[in-house]
Amino acid sequence: MSDNKDNRAAYYTKDVFALMAVSYGPVQWVRLATLRRAPSVLDQWFTLPIFAWVLVWCHVIEKGWSSRYALMVESCSILSYGLALFHDRGFEVALCCHIAFAVLKGVRAQMTHGDAASMRYLCLALLSCTGFVVLKLLDHSLADENAHKRSL
Repeated sequence: MSDNKDNRAAYYTKDVFALMAVSYGPVQWVRLATLRRAPSVLDQWFTLPIFAWVLVWCHVIEKGWSSRYALMVESCSILSYGLALFHDRGFEVALCCHIAFAVLKGVRAQMTHGDAASMRYLCLALLSCTGFVVLKLLDHSLADENAHKRSL
């Protein structure tokens, strides 16, 4: 694959990730504003493919574009929702796996292909991801409080 095709694929995957992240914002806002089940489920359906796309993006950086790899990763991401059927915390387990794979793949791409600028962005991404996880953990107490208010 030529460098031009590699660059286009890298920009494409970056732009898709950015679009996914920006479109997630309103979904997250509606979920938090309403504290209803439907927006919460929609939130979950948005979350996992975003983390899975990081794997695709890093794969492009390391090895170039592969439609097969992208389809496999996103399919596995969607199939991981099945964990929620087997356990009350199944989504959280799937999310932890998605985050761990994304962080590991991102750090590996940084180590092999990164520079000082990309290291700064990786650190900001990890900080943002940490904030995301903290907010997700706080969601449980928020949902419990909302359920308690409704029962009164």
